[in-house]
Amino acid sequence: MPSAGHGLGPLFRTFVHVKRQERQECQEDHSGQTPSRGDPNSDGLAVQSGTNREPATRRPRRQPTAPKETGPLALRNEESALTEWLKNSYNCLLDGEEDSESVWSACIKKWLEFEKGLPLANLSSGRLPATKQRPRELSQWLARRDFSKLPQIANISIYVESLNSWWADLQVARSKGQADDSLQHLRKGGPNGIVTLMFGLRWWQLNMDQQNSIQWNAMVEQVREMLENFVRNPAKRKSDSQSDKGNTKRRKL
Repeated sequence: MPSAGHGLGPLFRTFVHVKRQERQECQEDHSGQTPSRGDPNSDGLAVQSGTNREPATRRPRRQPTAPKETGPLALRNEESALTEWLKNSYNCLLDGEEDSESVWSACIKKWLEFEKGLPLANLSSGRLPATKQRPRELSQWLARRDFSKLPQIANISIYVESLNSWWADLQVARSKGQADDSLQHLRKGGPNGIVTLMFGLRWWQLNMDQQNSIQWNAMVEQVREMLENFVRNPAKRKSDSQSDKGNTKRRKL
């Protein structure tokens, strides 16, 4: 008759095998391993046993960058410098002006519009003729451009007479083939252009009395009309002029 231990041998071995499997699964759960493909509790992600893989992370998106500056460095530096002189000139010409609808404010606004409409290459090349009639105080101040120090005008009557004579000379100095009523030869932008005439009017304004206020208003209105004409009828670029000449030649042929 077989002993009890001999009869329980297969059952005992089965029991031991099941316990070993349960112990192994328990150890795997505590070790943090991802279940294999055959595990019913898995999410369908097959991972090799015995390895710990980091979860996949998304690559960060590249942040949009500002467009790079284009053009020669010297040109960008020139534009920055011109912007500075334009800002300083505008602030100086309108300093203390409270009436935004005055004839002087309208003239300054039109001048600023004229300067902004000029090609960058033309801003530093414009120059109004500095004839002998230009007031001496104005010429001395323009040589330094110290916006913190206003010119000292000893005799406003002599200054006004000189400024009017200079303005008259500028209007007469027309180029050949130019219409009598045209002032296109005065289309000069930049720090040595029309702004020099504007400063002449500004120093007159700060020192004028009731006697010459009518003359000042008349001259300011003339300059404003000139600037308005420049803005309304912008000058053609050289490339446009050359193209027009070429078209004319072709039409003649």
